[in-house]
Amino acid sequence: MPCDQLSINSAARFYCSPDWSWDTGPAGLSDRDLWAVLSGVGTLTVGHESYEAVRGDVFVLPPRVRIAGRHDASRPLVVVGVHFSGGGELPFHVKVLPVEFLAGILDRVVRNNLLSRHADAEMWLNVGLAEMRTAAVAGASGTLTETVSAACDRIRDRPGDDWRVADIAASAGVSQQHLGRVFVKHTGLSPRAFIVNARIAAAQAYLRGTSLPAKRIADELGFHDESHFSRQFSRLTGVSPSAYRSLVFPDSGAKTTPDDRDR
Repeated sequence: MPCDQLSINSAARFYCSPDWSWDTGPAGLSDRDLWAVLSGVGTLTVGHESYEAVRGDVFVLPPRVRIAGRHDASRPLVVVGVHFSGGGELPFHVKVLPVEFLAGILDRVVRNNLLSRHADAEMWLNVGLAEMRTAAVAGASGTLTETVSAACDRIRDRPGDDWRVADIAASAGVSQQHLGRVFVKHTGLSPRAFIVNARIAAAQAYLRGTSLPAKRIADELGFHDESHFSRQFSRLTGVSPSAYRSLVFPDSGAKTTPDDRDR
């Protein structure tokens, strides 16, 4: 068989259990392994180098090199792995975002290989490798800036949701540190600061346009409690929520009821 001709040895989608880990031992793999991360957060060590493994990371793991993997048990990895021979020169690691298109291609590889439709499986793997070669790199500034911009829009629309920087980074396929750098460049704020600012802006709208008490506003916007909300509001606006409402409605007795007063 010519060295560039594809031959698939196995293919599967893996839903890694919380206690998952992987170590090939010193001998490594006997063939190449296309390893595409669909979700989760982990680390892959190839030889003496370690790599973050999150959504959109795609590796072509070489044979005869020790490979080890681990992941965050609270964010287990979901991976498509295709063991194959041939395929010619391929990049070792790329970011493929969005990853859904490649995932669909690799699922076709898995399904056809399972049904012993080897020619079809190899055809789809060739398509997947071509996608990998030409994929947009998530770290490219334009692509990631668009991702951050979309995340900002979602946070502004739903500021009270349980926003976690780790989840935003994982969905973008980058580390929290890299996400933070792009956030600061795009918005002037860190991701956490942007979330808090969006919540305070929403709180100001609630205080101006509704008679909701401060405790209810704090609950709606994801603050730990009313005291935490009041501290953050005062830090960013210079006044307490009750003082802000009094500034908006000087005749507070005509605009509020006893239930509206901050405790």
